[in-house]
Amino acid sequence: MAPLSSPTIMSRLIPYNALLAFSVGTTVAPSLFVFKLLVCIAYWKKEDPSRRPDADSCDNQQVEALMAYIMAVATVLGASVGLLATSPVQRLSDRYGRRMFLVGLPLLDVVSIGLLLFAFTLNSIPLIYTLAIVNTVLSAFAAKSTFLPTLIVADCASTEERTPWYSRIGAASTFGIALAFLSTNLVTLVSPNIFGPFYLAMALQTLTAAYAFVFIPETRVQPEVTERTVWEESFSLRGLLSKLFIPLKPLLLLLPRKNVYEERSWTLFLLSSCTFISMSAGYTALALIMYMQNHFHFTPGQNGYVLAWLLGSRFVYLILIFPIILKYGRTAYHRYQLRHPIHIKGSVVEAGTTPVSSETTPLLNNEVPSPDQAAVDGEVLVVEAPAQLANHFDVILAYFSLLAGVVGLLLVAVSTVWQEVIAAFGVLSTDAGFGPCLKSVFLACVDPSQASESLAALEILGSVAGILSPLLLGPVYAVLIRVGRAQVLFGIAACFHFVASLFLLPIKRI
Repeated sequence: MAPLSSPTIMSRLIPYNALLAFSVGTTVAPSLFVFKLLVCIAYWKKEDPSRRPDADSCDNQQVEALMAYIMAVATVLGASVGLLATSPVQRLSDRYGRRMFLVGLPLLDVVSIGLLLFAFTLNSIPLIYTLAIVNTVLSAFAAKSTFLPTLIVADCASTEERTPWYSRIGAASTFGIALAFLSTNLVTLVSPNIFGPFYLAMALQTLTAAYAFVFIPETRVQPEVTERTVWEESFSLRGLLSKLFIPLKPLLLLLPRKNVYEERSWTLFLLSSCTFISMSAGYTALALIMYMQNHFHFTPGQNGYVLAWLLGSRFVYLILIFPIILKYGRTAYHRYQLRHPIHIKGSVVEAGTTPVSSETTPLLNNEVPSPDQAAVDGEVLVVEAPAQLANHFDVILAYFSLLAGVVGLLLVAVSTVWQEVIAAFGVLSTDAGFGPCLKSVFLACVDPSQASESLAALEILGSVAGILSPLLLGPVYAVLIRVGRAQVLFGIAACFHFVASLFLLPIKRI
């Protein structure tokens, strides 16, 4: 059988991502209720074993306080596991291949859900809490399955193809989550069984693993590892110390480093700072749900439809509008470059130079010397001018995507009726282009051998931001609710996005 082409492999990631997001999103809304029921059962088994938990007993203030404490611990634990698991998943998939994780991680989530459901059949309180903790850890580790498709795109796609493919994968994920919210509401209406969405999620995760096993081939060439190498890595002092810092090792890529001209480059540091600050406003998504529920008295079902609308509008933008902006924007920017002299260290590209192509020029010049560059007597020989034309449009598009998020959040903050909030969501959806552009530009700044490690660094930043965001914005939102100004939080989140956008301004063509 002939090997599949790269576009074919990447196109098969789209159903995988949609199924994955569908299965994960199915349990988002019911999980809070199920966890509360589990905590309620454990609480009354301890306080009054003869009492059967019901709606009134589960609304007990002590149960709600215990639930709040356990959910806080579970959130921090899950985010911490996600942080620590990113680098090992990246390194192991580099060594042993992507496919085993594409298949194995969804099946791990099936085990995680099964353990949570099994906890309801137990009478031992310590065992119930133990299984709840194990469920949190396994589900956080299994969530790294969403990270694998980004690595496969880095393996297969050329520089100019990465942004479109990341946008398609992102669109598939948003479509899957929107479909999950609608399906959860439907399952809840049709079946009174509160565990129905969890059984559906288990079936979908199994289907996702089967799809990956049948249709997605291996894309990573496995390096040869000798027995001596394994022994040295495992038992030498250096190897043992390096293993302790494996979870944080990708972050070293983000530090300022010297380029081929012996100048310190801050590009990756600026990009990562922009990413971290924008992701630190991630608590806004949960705050939006609580805001609609408290301020406009939306039911959980109505909140599901609101989130489906927000995600659906992001899907339409990514699949229909974003590719057009990307294609014609790159072409227009490239033509602008040709009409103006471009000064590059070592040479000047004159206006009117014949382009290699409007879309095959690099997003940013890689700072690692190419085979056409060599150090001679301490001087760097520069390759011919057309290859030095870096298409900076993806950075510009990421910048304006963040500004669109600023406008959308400000519109939410000043809205007085729920119809205006829904309309503001349409504007807010246009910030979806930030993620695909950022990943592509990030990969363009590193050596191809460091591609997966750079994506792991981005994933780690997201995990850290996921831990800090509720700790920073949660207390602020609580104070704003008490003073009757809950909508101010969205203005604060807009400030986060605006500050993040400022870090993209210094990035220039290298």
